[in-house]
Amino acid sequence: MKTENINTANILTGNLASENIFTEIQSQEKNIPVDLTFKNLNYGVDIKGNHRPILKNVSGIFKQGTVTAILGASGGGKTSLLNVLSQKIRPKSGVKVEGDIKANGKTFNNETFNQFSAYVMQNDILLETLTAKECIKFAADFKLEGTEEYKQQKVDQMIKLLKLGKCQNSLIGGQFLKGISGGERKRVNIGCELITEPSVLFLDEPTSGLDSFTAYIVISALRDYAKQYNKTVIMSIHSPSTDIWNLFDNIILLVQGRMIYQGTQTDILPYFKSIGFECPTNMCPGDYLMNYMTWNEENEKIFPHFYEQYDQRIEPRIQQEINSIKETVIPLKDVVTTYWFQIKKIAERTIISTKRNPLLFKSRVYQTIVMSLFIGLVFLNQDQITKNSTNVEIQNRIGVLFLTGMAMFMKSLNGVLLSFPAEREVFLKEENSKYYSTFSYLVGRLTLEYAQITIYPFINAIFVYFMVGLNTTNAGLFFYFVFVNVLLSYVGNALGLICGTVFTNPRTASALQPIFKLPFVLFAGFYKNRSDYATWIGWIQYLSPFTYALEGLVTNELEFTETPYDILSANDFSIGKWNCVYIIMGLFVFYQCLAAFCLYQKRGTLQ
Repeated sequence: MKTENINTANILTGNLASENIFTEIQSQEKNIPVDLTFKNLNYGVDIKGNHRPILKNVSGIFKQGTVTAILGASGGGKTSLLNVLSQKIRPKSGVKVEGDIKANGKTFNNETFNQFSAYVMQNDILLETLTAKECIKFAADFKLEGTEEYKQQKVDQMIKLLKLGKCQNSLIGGQFLKGISGGERKRVNIGCELITEPSVLFLDEPTSGLDSFTAYIVISALRDYAKQYNKTVIMSIHSPSTDIWNLFDNIILLVQGRMIYQGTQTDILPYFKSIGFECPTNMCPGDYLMNYMTWNEENEKIFPHFYEQYDQRIEPRIQQEINSIKETVIPLKDVVTTYWFQIKKIAERTIISTKRNPLLFKSRVYQTIVMSLFIGLVFLNQDQITKNSTNVEIQNRIGVLFLTGMAMFMKSLNGVLLSFPAEREVFLKEENSKYYSTFSYLVGRLTLEYAQITIYPFINAIFVYFMVGLNTTNAGLFFYFVFVNVLLSYVGNALGLICGTVFTNPRTASALQPIFKLPFVLFAGFYKNRSDYATWIGWIQYLSPFTYALEGLVTNELEFTETPYDILSANDFSIGKWNCVYIIMGLFVFYQCLAAFCLYQKRGTLQ
């Protein structure tokens, strides 16, 4: 397939219209064109006390209206260069970044970068329960100003541009839901960032996982975007086909963190021919050059030659071009949304996700019913406690109270461990792109989640309370039982959120969650009297929600009954029924704030 014979507009629109599709996409305020430069850039990390350089004194320029491809072998520094330029990697302990990065001759930071640039990551991180159109619309809601009609028009244009019309109403899909293809996911991911028409667009391996035809469509659209609106498009790419190679304006070649070429695509083969490396006419230039950029003992001997020739013949020109850039002010206009707007949109998306995956909710309801029936059958028709009750009867009643609370706690904790890790990456991506704040995300997501969690203890109580024959002296005792179990479910959810945030792998989180649970269970006062714990470790009981839930539930159960001895004193239960509730509420707030802090600390870690 010859590049010059392919009409990009025909491919994208499916007709013979000669007008470029980008003429339909117009902003209310166009961003000013941007020339991006970097000079004497060094980046390295400390690993086990040793400093490992990744980028070594590199300089370069990305000009407006061009598409630049960064090529190199795996580990050559392609993605690192993108991340440093886009401020995703910044100096901190163990990370060293030096050099000047400027846009139109002026320095910028992470906040200002997001106002004129966008970054498309290699991994297509999208919520699997949304459609392609809803994903792009969600981005438009947070990144665009204007009326709802204007935003919808922009979304429709982006769908047309990226040829997503046939799948726009199909779910993204994932592990549990059937969805669109990998190529369509890639285009949706690009569309979410392209919706703002950024002046500078970074893309990390945008053709990864795509077939050659789909990859060509994507790169063609990006080239049209750069040419039509004078935008700066920068991408890392591993092994482009000849057709895609011919779409690039400029090429940067990286070998072990150093440049061996920077210039136009048309000049690259003559340059390498002049230094003794001539590409065969029947071979893709990218493949030919990659053969020499990949590390092996033979290639390592010629790397110094590449470096020397670059320093002598190309570096002086690059420095001259960088110095010739005149300082131009970039008008920055950040789109600011209110907390209420952010919470509302996140809540709406959460509702949609819940409706789209009804099996998850139904399975949890069925699980609660089955679990409650088993508990009810095991402790079926227990005798009421009287002054003639035996220790066995008393212990059975305390046991069912403790077991029910632990079951509700674990159900919530495990539910978050299974569902949150997938959404965690979506949060990190969207928060990194300044869609919303951590606070808004948690309020919007958890408000509905806690409403759903509240249902399960009610279902559990309907079966367990009456099958076991717990205290029915008045209705208040029943609702206290439900309320304490609801609070335990909330605490379990908060601790599950902490585990799901700290541990990136769901399997790791599930495997290590007993570390959180076991101390709480052991120090609750059920297996050992609370007054009998050693001083040096007994303090754990005060952090356990089971400590207060057990005392509260036992106190509630013993109201209006005569007992053979003072059961509360014997178990060192002296806090009080309602004081236990207040303390569990306090623990819930504490663990929820800790979960929010952990999530807040994860911001900016996704690369």
